[in-house]
Amino acid sequence: EKLKMDTEDNNDIYKKRSHIVEHPFGTIKRTFGYSYFLGKGLDSANAEAALICVAYNFKRLTKIKKVSEIVELLTA
Repeated sequence: EKLKMDTEDNNDIYKKRSHIVEHPFGTIKRTFGYSYFLGKGLDSANAEAALICVAYNFKRLTKIKKVSEIVELLTA
């Protein structure tokens, strides 16, 4: 009985998580073709992940704001 409840609770959590968290990872894999790290070591992997996240966030920003607005914000 407890196992069934835990599974049902986890399914609800996973459904919410899949809508919020998994979307950026899917976009990164599909749009950027990025599915594995090229460098070796944890530092290299962290650097690659940070760069790909910056690229993803910049891509999202260009969908939300005009490029001219972004340039204005960056030069202010």
